[in-house]
Formats: sequence, C-alpha cells, structure tokens
Amino acid sequence: MELVTLLDALKAMHGEVLTQIAALEAVVACPAPNRDSLSNARWRLMRASRARLKLLNDGVYPALCDTMPGPVAAFRADDAASRAASAKHIAYWQIDRIIADWPGYQAVSGQITARMRRRIADEQRAFYPALGRAVATPSVASRSGR
Repeated sequence: MELVTLLDALKAMHGEVLTQIAALEAVVACPAPNRDSLSNARWRLMRASRARLKLLNDGVYPALCDTMPGPVAAFRADDAASRAASAKHIAYWQIDRIIADWPGYQAVSGQITARMRRRIADEQRAFYPALGRAVATPSVASRSGR
C-alpha cells in the first residue's frame, strides 16, 4: 500500500474505531442494559479494533519500522498486552454477567474506552507525522511495499 493511501486508511480506521467507541459509550450510559444493543455495539467495536490492528501490523509498522524502530516496538508490545487484556475482559464480561452487574460493567467499560481513546491519540501523534514525512522522502516511500 502506498504511504499516502496508508495514512488515509489509518485516519479512516481511527475514525471508525472512535465512532464505535462512542456508540458503545452511548449504550453503556443507559440506566439499564439492552442486551441486543450492547451485543451489537461490542461486536462492532471489536471488529473495528481488529481491522485497525491488522492495518497497523500489515502496513503501518512495516512502513515505519526502519525510521522509528523504538516507537514501533513499543506500540507492538502494547498491542500484545491490549489483546490479552481484551480477551480477559470479553471472557469475564459475558452478556449475562453484564446484565447481572450493570454498574460494574459501566465502570469497567468506561476505563477501557478511555484507554482505547488514549491509544488512538498516541497513534495519531506518532504515525500521522511519520507517515507524512515518509511520503515526502523517496527512499522511505520506496520501502513501503514490503
């Protein structure tokens, strides 16, 4: 993928994840849980998050690993930790447990969505300028097709 397209794709993916976070937050803000709305919002956020991670692994990290190896390694390590935490959260907070402990889920969900927003902001600060610089640097742009 060309770097200009990669930057546009990352921006679009960030927008989609933030949209799905907001949708989940709206459902979680309700005074009582709605099983269908909650299941749908969680699934859509998980799908968007997975697509974002695929774009990072398949495009962004390979394009930037030579020019910013430390930050790329740090983001990859955070990805692994986040995947583990997400799997644990999803396994624990199955729909019946959420219904039974709505206030508990609301609190935990708020912490997770805040962390996700911070991660998106970190990616934006690190990757948007780096991809923009890489587009302007022919030697980096030629390596983006790995």
